[in-house]
Amino acid sequence: MTTAERISAEAEARGEARGRAEPLIEQLIMKFGAVPAAVAARIRAGSMDQLREWIRRVLTVDTIDEVFA
Repeated sequence: MTTAERISAEAEARGEARGRAEPLIEQLIMKFGAVPAAVAARIRAGSMDQLREWIRRVLTVDTIDEVFA
């Protein structure tokens, strides 16, 4: 893989993660109310695997902390 291909793949992965982070934040707002800035930052910095897991959890948890447990 060339450097350009690697950079392009990394940018694509970051874009995909961002595309999942914002809807998750919106779901958290709808379910729990205001989302602390630190939580939003953690979500935006999360890996695709983390985001997938958090997205699954938001449907079944009772507190925002449980999303990240």
